Amino acid sequence: MSVHNLKNKESSRVVVTDSAVVTTLGNNLDSLWQGLMSGENAIRPITRFPVDQGHYKAKIAAHIHDLKSSGGRSMLQDLLDRLLLGMGPVPSDAALITATIKSGADNLESVCRGKQADFQDVLLSSIADNAGTKLDLSCNGICVSASCASSTIAVAHGAGLIESGRAAAVLVCCGDLITEYAFAGFSALKALSPFPCRPFDRDLVSWRPQ
Repeated sequence: MSVHNLKNKESSRVVVTDSAVVTTLGNNLDSLWQGLMSGENAIRPITRFPVDQGHYKAKIAAHIHDLKSSGGRSMLQDLLDRLLLGMGPVPSDAALITATIKSGADNLESVCRGKQADFQDVLLSSIADNAGTKLDLSCNGICVSASCASSTIAVAHGAGLIESGRAAAVLVCCGDLITEYAFAGFSALKALSPFPCRPFDRDLVSWRPQ
C-alpha cells in the first residue's frame, strides 16, 4: 500500500494512492474482489504440512498453495516478489513500514529439522530489507509486529508520519505465512475451529471442503 500527502493552501490530507494484494483468491485486487463477489471460499484443506495424524482438530486454512521455496529462501520472499509486481512506481525517498507476525517462520521450521534454509528470512527485518532493496528505497524501513493488529498499526503509523510532515510518501508492506509453527501454536491454545469463520452469514448451513 502506497500512501501520500496531498497539500493545498487550505488543507493537508493523507490518501492511499495505490495498493496491491496476494491472497488465496488471486494475485491482484481484481481477482480478490471477483472471488469475494462470487462467494468463492478461500478456506480450504491444508496441503502445506500434514494435519491428518490426529494432532490437530482443525485441518483447514486460507493458505496460498503454489508459493515456492528455493535456494534456501522462505516462501515469504516468493509472496513478496508477487506483491511488489502489482505495485506502481514508489518514490525512492518513501518511508518504508512493514508488518508481520512471524516473518519467514517456514525457514525456522527447516533449520530445526536440519534442512537448508536462509536464517536471515526468519528475522522480522527481512521483509523491509528485501522490499527496500528490490524497490531501491533510500530508507532502511521499520517493522511492526503486534500480533493480529500489525497491519492496522503499520498503516496508522504511516499516516502519522505523513500528517506530522516527517514523510511525503510511505510504503506499507505486510505479509505472513500459514506455517505449522503458527498453526500448532493456535491449536495448542484451542483457538482453531474445524469449520471456517462466517461473519455476517445469515444462513447457518453445514460446510464441506471444496
